[in-house]
Amino acid sequence: MADPRRDQRAEDPGTAQREGPPPLLEWVVAAIGLVGVLASMGVLGWHAWRSPAEGAPEPRIEVNRIEPQGGQYLVQLTVRNAGTRAAGDLLVSGELWSQDQRVERSEMRLDHLPAGSLARGGLLFSRDPRGLRLQLRAEGYQQP
Repeated sequence: MADPRRDQRAEDPGTAQREGPPPLLEWVVAAIGLVGVLASMGVLGWHAWRSPAEGAPEPRIEVNRIEPQGGQYLVQLTVRNAGTRAAGDLLVSGELWSQDQRVERSEMRLDHLPAGSLARGGLLFSRDPRGLRLQLRAEGYQQP
């Protein structure tokens, strides 16, 4: 006696085994998937090869503006980290010089400056920096 379920499956076109090569659409979709996987692996490998294992922060300080503020003078700064590592607790100082004599000093700290980023801050002086020589520098940092 024949199994009625078996006969029913043979008549159902959705369960029939397909013979012959896969359709062109399957090949196209598979090729697109392969290109996507290979491109992702290539980008990840390029970033891993390009990123240095060693490096240091490279803080660069720029003056944006100098303006009076409540009996003092504010020097607005932008600090850029051009390095490949972050800097923590970065100390930035500014000194005012008249000829060969330092007349005033101010400093600020940046908690965290990631690689390739920038931060803004300011230094306050009691004397007008526009009439003196302003010397800015990054004095030290910690690795976060």
